[in-house]
This record gives sequence, C-alpha cells and structure tokens, in this order.
Amino acid sequence: MLQITASILLLLFIQCQAGEVKVQDNFDTGKFMGMWYALMAASNCPMFEEMKAHMTRPIVVYTMHGKTVKTSMAFRGPEGCAQMDDIMETLAPGHYKHKSESHHFHTAKGDSELTIVHTNYNSHAMEFRRTAHPGGTCITVNLQGRNTDLPEEVKAKFIDYIQHLGLSEKDMTIFSKGEECIPK
Repeated sequence: MLQITASILLLLFIQCQAGEVKVQDNFDTGKFMGMWYALMAASNCPMFEEMKAHMTRPIVVYTMHGKTVKTSMAFRGPEGCAQMDDIMETLAPGHYKHKSESHHFHTAKGDSELTIVHTNYNSHAMEFRRTAHPGGTCITVNLQGRNTDLPEEVKAKFIDYIQHLGLSEKDMTIFSKGEECIPK
C-alpha cells in the first residue's frame, strides 16, 4: 500500500512539474526562426520510442506565417526521407499550440503545445512539447543546435531538465548523424 501511495505521489509530482513550463524570458521570435538540427530528445510518448531507433538526426525549420509558426521537420527513416509540417497558433512569443491529425515521431495525435524554454539563438535551444491525446498526455523535450556540435555542458543541462520533468536517460536519445534530409 505504501508503494502504491508513493507511486501516485510521484506521478502527481511529475505532472505538477511538467505543468510549470515557462517560455524563456524576453523570447525573440525573429532571432529564433530558421534552421535547427535536432541533437537530443527525451519523451514518454510511445510513438517516439518506436521511431527513435530508426531515424537519423532531424533538421527542423521554423518560419513565421503571419500570426502562426510553421515547423517543417525532415529526417531519414526506414523508408527514406520523411517530412512533417505543423502550423502552430501563437499563444505568446515562444509558446505555440496546434492540433495534430496524424502520428508524428515527436507528437501523438491530439492537441499539442510547444514552448521554447531556453535558447541563446545562435547555438542551442530547448523545446518542450506536451501532447494531449485520447490515450493520455505525453511530453517530449528536444535539444536543438544551429550546427551539430553538442557541448558537454549543454548536454548536462538537458539531462538535468528532463530529470526535473520526471523523464530519465532511458527516455532519451542522441540522434545519430546520417544522410541529411532537408525540409522542403
């Protein structure tokens, strides 16, 4: 009984932690737009677990379209290059929302919110995504870079952050370099 109570409390703690995600202070949308390499990701989404072993490092391009942001992500999977595009409503600079109608590696089908929790704009960015779907809610954290270098101190901050959210290193992947697929 004590073990069950502790498990429930831990689950509530994780959900509370994930609920406190904040956009980086003074987020500058213009500086953030452009091309990023996905370097690492951690997720409790079953679709992510299925896909992460079969894909190379994704390339993500963010572009403004009026009051919406488009993300175009391309990666090489078992069947060759694949691309997924999302049009997101801007809730606030650095905080976006969209409804996913298809299964993506980074999101399950459902309502999704994306928050840029940290960036220095010229070398790395950390993105938090929460997706509510019929089977529950899952979270994904992506570490992106303007190039493919991954400094150890940035990797360490990413690991600390995912652990703060209740994810572990077993939920994480470092994307391998392979043939690049550029979003169209």
